[in-house]
Amino acid sequence: ETTTDINEAKAILAEKGILTEQLKSYFAEDEKQPQAAEVIMLVGNVFDYLVR
Repeated sequence: ETTTDINEAKAILAEKGILTEQLKSYFAEDEKQPQAAEVIMLVGNVFDYLVR
């Protein structure tokens, strides 16, 4: 069930343009932790989405 929730969240983020093609590979594995740079890029995309 957790994997389903994560995949649904990733799909929503991709639909909103927050999880871009460039970032998808860094967040592809549920067990793997992305580096700080990828997280900062993701947070920047969230900010851009919120201020649009």
